[in-house]
Amino acid sequence: MDKSSVVRDGVVAAGIFMALVLAALLIPFAGLILLFFIPVPMVIYTYKYGWQAGVFVSLFILMLLSLVVGAFSPIVIIIFASAGIAIGELYKRGESAFGVYAGTALSVVLGIVITYVGIMALTDTDPVRQLQLTMEESMETTENVLGIEEDPEAAAPLFDFIDNISVIVPALLVITGAVTAFVMQLVSIWYLRKRDYSAAGFPPLREWSLPKSFIWYYLLAIILSFINISEGQEGTLNTLASNLNPVMEGLMVIQGLAFIFFFFHWKKLNIVLPIIITLSVVVFPFLLPIIRILGIIDLGFDLRTRLKSQK
Repeated sequence: MDKSSVVRDGVVAAGIFMALVLAALLIPFAGLILLFFIPVPMVIYTYKYGWQAGVFVSLFILMLLSLVVGAFSPIVIIIFASAGIAIGELYKRGESAFGVYAGTALSVVLGIVITYVGIMALTDTDPVRQLQLTMEESMETTENVLGIEEDPEAAAPLFDFIDNISVIVPALLVITGAVTAFVMQLVSIWYLRKRDYSAAGFPPLREWSLPKSFIWYYLLAIILSFINISEGQEGTLNTLASNLNPVMEGLMVIQGLAFIFFFFHWKKLNIVLPIIITLSVVVFPFLLPIIRILGIIDLGFDLRTRLKSQK
């Protein structure tokens, strides 16, 4: 390995990485999109030279960023550089898309958790509590503008949700990290292939399926919910159930959407309708329980195998 190439490419990767970070910070709306591109320089560099070289360049970036953005720089390295190293190293080893995603999601979730705990320890403030206060102020302002402050029951469900945010912090961190890692990996796959590197993509959604054991995890979440209702809204079971439920329900929705895409493909129907159904779920959340039930049935009774056997 040519050491001069390692150093030169490392400097280039560090420069592009820092440029993306600064652009994300300085350009408000575009910054939300640029966040998912920040790991790409580390992905390419780690893919070429390995994780040890990636870690060395990350430390170099940390040193430079600390001069520009100060205390914010460790957060960038922990979340974005670590994700880039994970994606690059795992694809370098020839892992499947889901294998890479498992490593990337773990890296991002850990980075977010470390950041969250670090902020509370160093600043003695809780970011989630600050979010709750902001949301409560927004709700009160909205009530005053709309003139509905005399009917507190109308806004009660929203205030209950805001109060419950502090309980579901673990689930929020996991879901945020998982979604962020997925988008980061999609961007990285696109760029790796653009550079003619080998990077396994995700299979079509119709082929996605959770392990059978997840149906038992979901059943456990339901049981915990019933126990929680009987014992009230306090205690460990409340926290466990409140965090396990949204994660498992989200996974069952994905399972249900995967079955819908499978069914339309199996019937050789136009793919436009399942796409419309997927978008409708985002716009009309009341459809989520239907999709979730479909996912539970598919996973529990192996509907796809049964349909294939009939053909």
